[in-house]
Amino acid sequence: MCKKLFVLLFIFVSLSVVAQATLVKPVNLEQLVALSTYVVRATVTDKQVEHDEYESGGIVTYYTLEVQEWLKGTPPVGQEKQLVIKQLANGEFTSGQKTVRQNLYFPEYEVGQTYVLFLPVPHHVTGLLAPIGLFQGVYKIQKDEKGKDVVPDYKLRAPLLKKGLVKHVHNAFVTKGLTSAAMGTDYSYETFKTMIQTVSGQL
Repeated sequence: MCKKLFVLLFIFVSLSVVAQATLVKPVNLEQLVALSTYVVRATVTDKQVEHDEYESGGIVTYYTLEVQEWLKGTPPVGQEKQLVIKQLANGEFTSGQKTVRQNLYFPEYEVGQTYVLFLPVPHHVTGLLAPIGLFQGVYKIQKDEKGKDVVPDYKLRAPLLKKGLVKHVHNAFVTKGLTSAAMGTDYSYETFKTMIQTVSGQL
C-alpha cells in the first residue's frame, strides 16, 4: 500500500513539473528575484544519475556545485561553499529488464560550467529542486575576448527582464542597465550581479 502511494506521489510530482515546464509564465527581473529564495554564482563540479528510492521514487540527477557567491539569501548551514541540486533526470535509463524514458524539459548543467542560478527551496517531500521559471532562472557565465566575465543570456533576455517592472520602473540604474544589456553594450557579470542585488535590496 505504501509503495503504491509512493508511486502515485511520484507521478503527481512528475506531472506537476511537466505542467510547470510547459505553462510557465515569463517573468521580469523583479519577479525573478522576488520568487527566488537564493541567487548564487556557482560552478558545477559533479553530475550523478541515480534511482532515488527513498524520496522522489524516480530517476534523478544530482548536481554538485561549488558556490563562489550568494547574491541573495543566507546559505543553509553546511552549504556555504557547496550546493547539491536534485532534479528528475532527462533521458533513457535501463535497470534490469526495465527501461525508463523521461523528457521533462528541465535545464541540464555542464560539469565545469559556471552559472547564476535563481533558486527556491527544495520540495519538502521529494527534495527536488528546479530554478525559478525553469530556464528563465539559469544564466551561463562565459569569458569575452578580453577574459572578462559576461552573461550572454542576460543580454538576450534583457527586454523580457525589463517588461512590466513596477518598483524599479523609474530606477535609472536598473532601466538603463537592462537597456544597455539588450543593446549588447554592457552585459558583464559584475553589472548583472549589481542589478540583482539592487532589485533584491541587498546592496
